[in-house]
Amino acid sequence: MARILHWFIRFYQIVMSPLIGPRCRFIPTCSQYAIEALASHGTLRGGKLSIQRICRCHPWGGSGYDPVPSTHIRYISFQQIHCQVHHVVVPFREHFMYQLYFNHLGS
Repeated sequence: MARILHWFIRFYQIVMSPLIGPRCRFIPTCSQYAIEALASHGTLRGGKLSIQRICRCHPWGGSGYDPVPSTHIRYISFQQIHCQVHHVVVPFREHFMYQLYFNHLGS
């Protein structure tokens, strides 16, 4: 369903928007906001965010930069975190550990 909505919005951007002209008060435009919302939040929540944004786009509404809200992580299992830990090898580790005790002249 999100893909169908995406193609309707792209049709609007390519065919209809050049005929109407630039009228959006926000950055990114309302159509680009809708595409990003559908891609990051799915059909239901992305559609709701898109409709809310279009309702805010009127002469007495706001303007300026209004990005799509980020998705929130609902839960994380500790087993997943433990599996994703990468150990980084630091070259000259001793050199970096003792930098606090010496100044740039070496004393």
